[in-house]
Amino acid sequence: MKSSFVRRVVVFAAASVISTASAQTATFSIVPSQTVVNTTVATSFTLSVFGSASFGTHIEGTVFDLLTAGPLGNGITNITPTFPAWSTASSWGGHIGNGELVGYTAGQVIFPPNFLPHPDTDFRTNPVLLGVFELDVAAGSSGTVNWMTSGGVSGNGEMRVYDEVTGTTMQFITGGPAVIAGSASVTFVPAPSSLGVLGVGGLVVGRRRR
Repeated sequence: MKSSFVRRVVVFAAASVISTASAQTATFSIVPSQTVVNTTVATSFTLSVFGSASFGTHIEGTVFDLLTAGPLGNGITNITPTFPAWSTASSWGGHIGNGELVGYTAGQVIFPPNFLPHPDTDFRTNPVLLGVFELDVAAGSSGTVNWMTSGGVSGNGEMRVYDEVTGTTMQFITGGPAVIAGSASVTFVPAPSSLGVLGVGGLVVGRRRR
């Protein structure tokens, strides 16, 4: 596994000037494919993580973890990431249990005119997809699990943003521009089995006949 320092060097390699204006913010958001998951049998769902910023035009790279609050994430048996098509420097540290993953890295090298930003990283209209994570859930899991982006120097994740108008970049970390963490909640509900439902129905019919 590459160190966090090495990953950042790979992801954030660029020849542009870094701006450190503190009034700007970068924002993560997490969108689940389902907010209520039927866990009668083993199943899966996805968490999609997006990024945007109040400065610049394109996402150049990101580093973050996905962490959970509480032990209910134990029902997650595996996490599989899908990196965005725009990322040319992709890595992650793996699923560490409890529905958590660490060291997710996606990035591109922007060095005009030879290396232009990928069009899918332009966040001026919509937030940019940073990654999609498929989570496998064990049968019978129950309760609500809360996820949030974390990690990096900021504690909420890191993002590097490029401005194609000025040719400058800004890295969002603690001590400089603020990082707003993303969060999402998913509730696991083991629905009653069909046999159980039929059994209850049979009891009702039997009582009526008596």
